[in-house]
Amino acid sequence: VHILSYLRDQMPAMMGKERKQAELIRDMSSVFRNVQRQYNLPTGDFPEIENFKAKCAEINGGFAMLPKMNKKNQKLLDQIDDVLGKEIPDLMNALPRTLANYDNAAEGATPEEKTAVPVLAASSIPQVPVPSKTAAPNPFKVNNPFGGWSLQSLHDSLAEEFDSLKGSNGKLDANSAAAKMRETGVPQDMLFKIWNLSDTDHDGEMTLTEYTIAMHLCEQAKKGSEPPSVLPKELLPGSS
Repeated sequence: VHILSYLRDQMPAMMGKERKQAELIRDMSSVFRNVQRQYNLPTGDFPEIENFKAKCAEINGGFAMLPKMNKKNQKLLDQIDDVLGKEIPDLMNALPRTLANYDNAAEGATPEEKTAVPVLAASSIPQVPVPSKTAAPNPFKVNNPFGGWSLQSLHDSLAEEFDSLKGSNGKLDANSAAAKMRETGVPQDMLFKIWNLSDTDHDGEMTLTEYTIAMHLCEQAKKGSEPPSVLPKELLPGSS
């Protein structure tokens, strides 16, 4: 629900809806990251990214037709999260690990107290362990929904800087992006090539993913590597 609501909120009111939807699907890893940070969600709550992208492309009417999260829905989701994440685990931890524990609890009790547990402790009742609280999933599992993008660490480290510079459309304009690229000290002719490679949709602006690619190529250029003639596939999200 959080992901769908976020996607709807990113859609323009009038023009460019199809283009914006294509951009969001292409950069779904950034969508997942933004939703995770905004709602403090564990990685295991997210769907497998490629399957989700395929389903998004099939949505009738596009993202603009998705339901919008309102305060009532958010309050209900918060209550559900509280029950699932805290109240049920606390309840399970408070229960004895098996029914046999009732026998131990009854030792030393008064005759009246012992009468409270004879049915539960009867030897004819199977001793079934109570499930323990499920451990949080490891975000580095092979099925990590964010994929194994080679630039993920750089992407994450640039997110705060990008958020402070981006415009109302969620992108860096050409002037802002170019200024940060010039700060790397890379020669103008190389910056020209790097821009053409990293501005993958050639709209004259940069998403966080495109900005990450640009800064990576600038760093490589500073180390003496010429920008490639074609952007390597491994520099794109979801290529691994």
